[in-house]
Amino acid sequence: MQSMNVTLTPESEKYLRDQIASGRFQSAEDVVAAALRRMQLGDAMAIRAEWMKLVGIPDDEVAELCNPQLYPGNVAEELQNLEAAKSRRQQSLTSEQLDELARTHRPPADWR
Repeated sequence: MQSMNVTLTPESEKYLRDQIASGRFQSAEDVVAAALRRMQLGDAMAIRAEWMKLVGIPDDEVAELCNPQLYPGNVAEELQNLEAAKSRRQQSLTSEQLDELARTHRPPADWR
């Protein structure tokens, strides 16, 4: 693991030290790792919200489903889902292709 120096404002440094003093975290590295996980979760929620809007889910449902307290999700899984959705979208038929299929592939006349 590579070391990195970061300059914090006095307020941020106090918050970080308070988190360690509270016993919630054991080190500054743990506090930063937790903060980065939250940022990744936020990114995953933004991806999820964008996908839901693209497929027509109403905004109020998107807000509920993207609430990290209700559904924390998994960042790696979200990114895999996004890639899979992109792949499916690229493989999707255009409306012209669907029209052509509808014209050329009719069910039998006696089909019910």
